[in-house]
Amino acid sequence: MSELQQKIPESQTGSQPQGIWARFSQFLFPQGLSGKLLIITMIFIMLTEVLIFVPSVANYRLTWLARHFTTCEAASLALQQIGPGENEDMLREQLLDLTQTELIGIRNDGISQILAQRAMPGEVDKEIAITEPGRIAALGSIMDAFDTLLFGGNEILRVYGPMERQSGDLELLMHDAPLRNAMLGYARNVMLISLMISLGTALLVFLTLRWFFIRPLQNMSKRMLAFAGDPEKT
Repeated sequence: MSELQQKIPESQTGSQPQGIWARFSQFLFPQGLSGKLLIITMIFIMLTEVLIFVPSVANYRLTWLARHFTTCEAASLALQQIGPGENEDMLREQLLDLTQTELIGIRNDGISQILAQRAMPGEVDKEIAITEPGRIAALGSIMDAFDTLLFGGNEILRVYGPMERQSGDLELLMHDAPLRNAMLGYARNVMLISLMISLGTALLVFLTLRWFFIRPLQNMSKRMLAFAGDPEKT
């Protein structure tokens, strides 16, 4: 009895983890043709989504910077209308807070004018020219976007370009943390949507191929095996 009592727990404890691991590995790496087809379909769809994701992140960065530049240009118009008074410094500080910038300045006919400025920021890490999207190299913008996405957050950006509502150029100094946070949120949303699309598409392809191709082939193989086992029966 003692030997039997010792063997039973050992067999139970040894078989349970093996059964769980077998089920888990079968779930991750299905052996059937249908399961392998589902995984291959998902892989190819995810690769396609990656090819779409990479330029979309770069385009989002350019769009965010252009929109921010337009907002700061409107703020520069308001700053030029501020007259000397008790609330002058407070208004300038509020506009800097709203635009998330450290310095707003304009340059016209070679003359620079600082409209609003906090304490002088540190050394400028990157300079970004706001130009027409068609003039920006695609590869360069993609590399800059992923550099900000992966390694940014503590850099000072100098953003400059021509103004639309008045003559001259607008110059901004800003931290890249707001830009990086916006890019991270956008990338997370795009990845979640891409994952849902890949899962849904792979499932539809899997069910369609299984219904129209794999299932008829399985039925045919069953009938062939039945005929081979008993030819006179049919």
